[in-house]
Amino acid sequence: MKKEKMKKQMTGLLIAVVAVAVVFAAGFLASSYVVAYNFSRAVKAKDAKAVSGSMDLVSIRKDLKTRFEARMAKESARNNLDNTAPGMGSDFAMAFIDPAFNLLVSPEGMAVMLNGEKPEIDMTTVKIKPSSGPAQTSMSYSRLNKFIVRVKNPGKKSSTTLVFKRHGLFCWKLSSVKWEM
Repeated sequence: MKKEKMKKQMTGLLIAVVAVAVVFAAGFLASSYVVAYNFSRAVKAKDAKAVSGSMDLVSIRKDLKTRFEARMAKESARNNLDNTAPGMGSDFAMAFIDPAFNLLVSPEGMAVMLNGEKPEIDMTTVKIKPSSGPAQTSMSYSRLNKFIVRVKNPGKKSSTTLVFKRHGLFCWKLSSVKWEM
């Protein structure tokens, strides 16, 4: 009788442990979708405060700037005719581009761009041009700690890829944005 009671308790405990593990795993995997959904709502509402809470601005600035500088270097090398003028022009351009990056890669600038709208920069503010309609999105895991959201605007050839990276067990931050033209 005592063994039977012990067996029931162990079975109950095992069921409880399995249930907790299933709930934990579901939360662990679903957290990225919840963060992406909330991020999307904040972007659509142009809520810069909510957008900034879901972004790693330092990583995004670094990533975008590195890719932009690589593209400029590639263009400069293509146009270089064995003189240093293109290199100096590139350095000069970067002096003007740094403030533009700081405006674009701000919560307000990112909310504008991720909303499918074209920003206009006048070196102090970001202005908005309306988008052509609702965007089509797809979401998937690239790795366990990397979640990809692809945004395609209808009628346009370009798309945007948002890369979220896990911070802790259930938190995610936007760490990279890739615009494909």
